[in-house]
Amino acid sequence: MRRQLVWLMAAMLLMTRVAQGDEPARLAEKDAAGEESVCLYPLLRKIAARECEQVPAAYGTTPASPLEWGYGGMSGPSGPNAERLLCPSGATPTATRRGSGPAPDDYHSTATSTFESRTAASDTLDIWSVKCPEDARPRSWYVNVYRCGPPCIPRGFRLMSMDAYQSMIESRKATESQDLPRSLELARKAHVLEPHSEVIEARRPYRVASSCGLAVLNICCIDK
Repeated sequence: MRRQLVWLMAAMLLMTRVAQGDEPARLAEKDAAGEESVCLYPLLRKIAARECEQVPAAYGTTPASPLEWGYGGMSGPSGPNAERLLCPSGATPTATRRGSGPAPDDYHSTATSTFESRTAASDTLDIWSVKCPEDARPRSWYVNVYRCGPPCIPRGFRLMSMDAYQSMIESRKATESQDLPRSLELARKAHVLEPHSEVIEARRPYRVASSCGLAVLNICCIDK
């Protein structure tokens, strides 16, 4: 019941912000500027190195040190968060939620609670299996959606640069509005910034309906 309530609150907040014209990339800019901090999109903003300097080496990989991603952690390393999350090779990891369970007794957090009435004893952790193509077996990630803490990721993974991510988002918008030159320009920028990103590579070819039929923009040709 508690989890359903959290989902409902997060969904209502998201719908309100979308109705106001906000979206992940724009919300990321707001959080970075300190205008808002709702822990709704933990990975979709610029994360300063100092924010992750003090997190434990096992952050996210043990029940005693879970990722504290707040409402945004409900999709774990999937959903909106997955677009920036990269394996060392640049591939996007696969993620499967295995279930949830109570936090262990040795888990102690000073992060802000997403419910003012919640106590440390009532923290619940989601358990995810996360696998890169080069992994022999999946890794276990633990996510606490009831705490809004460091927006950091487990060691061994990295994030797509924010500039590349925003260029990719803007390229999609330009594609939807049939602004082909702008779409290609932004796609080129994203590709140059993150040449090995599977998410950006998946954007080729770009297909846009035009008055002449179907126009195809192929990112393979952007360096020519």
